Amino acid sequence: MLTCPECGFLENSEQETQCQQCGAYLLPATLEVSTTRDAHLAEFKPRFAMGDIIFGKYSVTEVHAGGPPPAYYMGRAAEPRSERGKSDLVWIGEAPLSERHPLASFQFENPARRTIRQDNPFGPISHFLGINKTVGLPRVLECCEVENSAFLVLEKNGHTPLRELGRLTESEVCKIGAQICRILAVVHQAGWVHNGVDADSFWIDSQGQVWLMRFDRVRPAGLYNPEYMLPVIEGFSAPEMYWLNPNLHLDGRIDVYSVGCVLFFLLTGRPLSSMPLSMRYGGLLGNYPDMLVSPALERILLRSLSINPRDRYGSMIELAGALIGLSLTVHPQVGSYTDVGRCRELNEDSLLVMNLQQCYESNPTNIGLYAVSDGMGGEAAGEVASRLTVRAVAEWVTERLMSPALQSLHGGRMLESTESCDVLLASESGTNTRATQLLTSAILHANSTVLDYAAMNPYSQGLGSTITVALIMGHILTVGQVGDSRCYVLSQGRFERITEDHSLVERMVRRGELTADEARLHPHKNIIYRSIGSREEIEIDIVTRRLKAQDVVLLCSDGLTGMLEDDEIQTILERNPDPWMAARELVIAANAVGGEDNITAIVIRFQ
Repeated sequence: MLTCPECGFLENSEQETQCQQCGAYLLPATLEVSTTRDAHLAEFKPRFAMGDIIFGKYSVTEVHAGGPPPAYYMGRAAEPRSERGKSDLVWIGEAPLSERHPLASFQFENPARRTIRQDNPFGPISHFLGINKTVGLPRVLECCEVENSAFLVLEKNGHTPLRELGRLTESEVCKIGAQICRILAVVHQAGWVHNGVDADSFWIDSQGQVWLMRFDRVRPAGLYNPEYMLPVIEGFSAPEMYWLNPNLHLDGRIDVYSVGCVLFFLLTGRPLSSMPLSMRYGGLLGNYPDMLVSPALERILLRSLSINPRDRYGSMIELAGALIGLSLTVHPQVGSYTDVGRCRELNEDSLLVMNLQQCYESNPTNIGLYAVSDGMGGEAAGEVASRLTVRAVAEWVTERLMSPALQSLHGGRMLESTESCDVLLASESGTNTRATQLLTSAILHANSTVLDYAAMNPYSQGLGSTITVALIMGHILTVGQVGDSRCYVLSQGRFERITEDHSLVERMVRRGELTADEARLHPHKNIIYRSIGSREEIEIDIVTRRLKAQDVVLLCSDGLTGMLEDDEIQTILERNPDPWMAARELVIAANAVGGEDNITAIVIRFQ
């Protein structure tokens, strides 16, 4: 007898596939799959070996066969391709023309222009990839027939299969999972299911982009057709695929289960099949204490891995939304430090650090606002201008973002990441504002505030300030910039300045009139052509970045960058995991080599 994992009913016979009491799918005592296939197909042998040249164009570097077709090869273009940004690596599939493919009934949009033979099993996939330019789906280089075999050649963008990545952090797994879901959503929109997602189906490139590289198991959604073998992959296939009968309905929830298995594999380094069945479907992943998986991610995985399909996420978009929502809950550590320096009598720099962290009904919202402003004007009260600037920005963002966030009924859903690295901000009225728009308006408000102050205080004519402000919501960084204070991002050993100085010498460097070293010593290095309070209409640079775990963001005034080279700043950030200690050492180091100006640094590190 079989025990139902859902309701605990004990009297299900071993022949039952669903519980007699609640209808949940039952796991058989032994997970064995019997499938039939034509003998001549099972004996299919690949035509090429390592080192062979296919079509005179592609050199074979790996051969993957040993089972039913298709066989596939990894290869490289015999002659490097001259097209910019195009990979020389290829994936080549081979199958017999006699192979009957589940997608044989696929309808081409324009049959009159069809150039692929009707009996080519790769034809529907080639056509699908040709009309879908989604990032993550490879480009078709060739689809043809040679003698009794069909061939499909795809550009292989990814360099590493997910199986070889090892154990990843939660944030990395969420990012990869969201990409997988978006790619498979396109497959589902075509009316197909992938039916065989595992850790070898996807490859990842050096930029972290995931690519789907296996299409041999794709078939139409709907009732299972017993004419075509339904491959089962231990540790990745959904439980209902272990019972092959004409009543089995194939839909996207089969792939949802498989994606859950891939995420489990990336988190643990082992397939789901390594867990006892009782633990696998007992409501716990069983990782603790060997591994810490946050309860929120564990709930996402458990829902994806539900034994009953109707309890899983209903679509890939729904699962992607859950993973993206979880990635919005990062917790940055922040440290700041400011000093007058060794040559000035007054510190005209101002800084702002505001963090809002709240959690209602397990829906967390994290918003961070950070700003550095360097005042100008001397006797015209530059310190007043910088103070007015950061206060005005803080007031604007507080009134239009932080206060509504505290009162919002949307909870964790009030922030939504977009493909362009922007963030949509939900409101009670149902309208959405982009983070870039909010930050632009806040800086314009600060500019008006400083102009109004100068108009009411004639003795302060000529005052002004720079502003570099960072708005961080979840894993999205939005930076607004006016002047020559800066924002840097340190990510995986790469230290990058993401803002552009609005200074005379920086413009001369961009024009090739000065070198970077000459600009540092130029007598007019402090002259800027864009500032807060200089005129009623100002241009504002807006930059967005998607942050990852262990990334470090630095905001600083030119009192720091005028004293230290970028590589010196990077070294200090890398040897100080504590943000406050890093900010403190940056200021001390700048003073040690002269401290010619006020020095301010804000360091934000993501865990």
